[in-house]
Amino acid sequence: MSQVELARRLGVQQSNLSRLERGLQGVSLETLGMYARVLGVGIEELTRERDANSEQSQNRSADPRLTIQCDLKLAPGLRELANDTALCEAMAIKNDEWRQLSSIPLPHTVTKAGFLQVLITLRAVQTPQESLSVTES
Repeated sequence: MSQVELARRLGVQQSNLSRLERGLQGVSLETLGMYARVLGVGIEELTRERDANSEQSQNRSADPRLTIQCDLKLAPGLRELANDTALCEAMAIKNDEWRQLSSIPLPHTVTKAGFLQVLITLRAVQTPQESLSVTES
């Protein structure tokens, strides 16, 4: 698909799309989600770093935080938490924790503070793998 056709489908100026592709212009997460839907790909596909010489970058798993930020079907409180960069860094939320938070069926009314409490609870009840053992009597 040409850049002109893509810009038409997205409802943006071709010059803006060109600047975006060259990294000269940013894009909101909401707009990025719309682009992904129009292109029929996941947001992670649009944001994945491209490095032909690095197998690691080609196999990099999707960033669940970015996926949460753009998924309007998820609870607003979870998206609000994902958008709070300072809090996410302070809490050092890991990818598997983001996946857990987004997979728990909670009401849409749960707030950012509620999801933070769920995260703290998950951390409190989970035992590190290396300390798990089954003892027979």
